[in-house]
Amino acid sequence: MLRRALTRKHLLLTSAGTLSAGTGLYLYTARNDRLLRPGEPTTATLLRTWVVFSMCSIPALVDHSPRILEVLGKVPVVSKVAEMVVRRTFFDQFVGGDTAHETLPVLRALRSANTGALFAYSVEVDEHEAHGDLADGVSKTDVSQRIVNEMIRCIDVADEFETGEVEGGGQKKTWVAVKITALLPNAASLINLSKHLLATRPTPSPPVPFPGLPDPSDLDVLTTSPYGNTFLTSDDITALKRLYGDLDRICEHAERKGVKVIIDAEYSWYQPALDALTFALMRKYNAIKEDEAKPGVTQPLIYATYQAYLRRTLPLLHHTLLHSQTHHYSLGIKLVRGAYHPTELSSHHRPLPPSPLIANPKSITIEVPPTEDIPDVHEEGPSISPDPEPPVWGEKGETDACYDACARVLVEAVARDSARVGGVDKHPAEGADRDGVGVGAMVGGEGEGKGGRKGQPGVGVLFGTHNWNSSNLILEEAVKHGMAHYVREEPGTGTGQGELATKAGEEVVQLSEALTERVTVAQLYGMGDALSEYMTRRTRSGAPFVIRYVPYGALSEVMPYLGRRAIENKGMLGDGGASEERRRAGREVRRRMRMWGGEP
Repeated sequence: MLRRALTRKHLLLTSAGTLSAGTGLYLYTARNDRLLRPGEPTTATLLRTWVVFSMCSIPALVDHSPRILEVLGKVPVVSKVAEMVVRRTFFDQFVGGDTAHETLPVLRALRSANTGALFAYSVEVDEHEAHGDLADGVSKTDVSQRIVNEMIRCIDVADEFETGEVEGGGQKKTWVAVKITALLPNAASLINLSKHLLATRPTPSPPVPFPGLPDPSDLDVLTTSPYGNTFLTSDDITALKRLYGDLDRICEHAERKGVKVIIDAEYSWYQPALDALTFALMRKYNAIKEDEAKPGVTQPLIYATYQAYLRRTLPLLHHTLLHSQTHHYSLGIKLVRGAYHPTELSSHHRPLPPSPLIANPKSITIEVPPTEDIPDVHEEGPSISPDPEPPVWGEKGETDACYDACARVLVEAVARDSARVGGVDKHPAEGADRDGVGVGAMVGGEGEGKGGRKGQPGVGVLFGTHNWNSSNLILEEAVKHGMAHYVREEPGTGTGQGELATKAGEEVVQLSEALTERVTVAQLYGMGDALSEYMTRRTRSGAPFVIRYVPYGALSEVMPYLGRRAIENKGMLGDGGASEERRRAGREVRRRMRMWGGEP
């Protein structure tokens, strides 16, 4: 007990001391910052980055950060000081602003560096409160409807920025992210839908690991009365119908404004339901019909998120590439590694017994034993997977290999899709891809016959990654498949300053318009700045190729979730990631000081 108390005291003193030092450093702004090029961070920003990632380099401090903030927030006077310090450090580092409009200066700064943005109202479900009906005494229905309205307002701000402030028009690179669990009063309804889908979906051959594959019939349960008993209650069905209506309203507004919508992935126990909703929206709003392109809308409009740490991801990718082509809709994919790995592993202690639901596709009847006999979740976690293995890979190397395999498949699919409208100079010969499935068969080549989608992009990809190897792989694959080529900087055309600056004669990658229309790479705002700048400065394109995921929301709304996400994303900061971010900021500050002091 004494050791634990001393540890807590040490952490509180460390955080208080570091935050105090950080406040002093943050107040410093070098007068020479006026010499910086557009898009380059100010010296005060670099100092703030150094302080924030110095704290992120302390694992124990990251683990205890939610508790530290909770304790400091309850102490009179100290709470106000703590709030000010947090706002000037962590909030300003990782959050774009309190409201969508307050984020506009961030959007302008990013665009001045030829970087786009993925807007995200950073409010998500608290797993410990997911099954309640009230949030601090306020009806959760009222809260969820307020969030829906905020999503629509966010789309308006993105459109206003693109149409009113971005010169030259062209490709819109201010998009909006949607987290579905925040849009309904009780997230348990999504879990119950996931259970229902696991019991009633057709079994693929060969089998696909949990959470399985989406099916066009997934949402039939919302419009037809289920036979027999089901995991879904009448309240669930009412809530899910309203949820789909709200999502439909969001997507319809996005279509009207020409703003892309990215549906975020979440914990695996929500994922079957999220897949069902997302692909239903995709089939509706990404539908491609000859001579019916909507003005101002570049397909795909709706994107699903694929998590490479899930064992099912590569089979899911092959399945949806083929399904989208044969059913004539544009496939939107956001490929990420995944943010919930520790929780997914700890939640999967043992598999559920075989499902009590027995589905007969011929009679469409379902037999269910009494509800009290049905185990809702694993004994020691919320996982609903029936598989003996966890849904996620056990090792980071397996996730990395899966991500890169998916990236290769996707870049080739994009190249073949572009080739149908003459968007590439060449494309590889027909044949099987590295995993034995011919991408040509999934996406089609030039001269498609009946059912072809000539003139409209059939696939779009957002690569969300903080991994340098994967980022370089994407560029290499784009060059390999004729969607980019290497050029050398002409004298006087070098870009940037410092360690990432390009120089005359250096080789950079010229991206085709067909590529930037279909492919972007993204990093979280406030993290991975070096990689974002590297990708921007090593590529040349008319429209932004790099975008940043920019969350926004009031401090009281986002801080509890920032604390949890800091813990969940330690893997991204691991292997010295936070330390490298800190060192890089420090090196750039020292370089500027030497330069401004007249040193070479």
